[in-house]
Amino acid sequence: MNAKTKLIGGLALIVLVILSLVIILNTSKKQVPKLANEGLLPDFVMNNYKNKLAYSIALDRQEDFKYIACYCGCGMHEMEHRGKTIPIMHSLKECFINEDGSWQDHAAIDCPACVAIALKADELLKQGLSLKETREYIDTKYVDQRYIEMGTKTPLPG
Repeated sequence: MNAKTKLIGGLALIVLVILSLVIILNTSKKQVPKLANEGLLPDFVMNNYKNKLAYSIALDRQEDFKYIACYCGCGMHEMEHRGKTIPIMHSLKECFINEDGSWQDHAAIDCPACVAIALKADELLKQGLSLKETREYIDTKYVDQRYIEMGTKTPLPG
């Protein structure tokens, strides 16, 4: 084998490796579906799909989330955190949307528990559980995990 043949073979191998990597990287990227209400969501959730989904759900389920407690503990009392005031929260809704209808960034920036509860509540409601059954499930889950004292003082659904 002469030097020219070795060089061409080596270059072909390099090109093959690069093409393989490009194909692997492009096919491993998850296709993230666009949310129907994405244009209404705040900018601070746009870089994290899970947060974006939770805020989208909170926007669509505002009435339901008024009756779902949050157990993160952050909204038990008004407090200063990262240079901002986190208000007392009365329900899961208020972890995402303030009483005046403006966005609350707490769930996206500070608290993955709020996001997890929102996603679980939505899943249960989509499965056909009633709002009362969903609330009972969430409450029971967090009683078992000793978070009950950290829950918001949320009214039960009628």
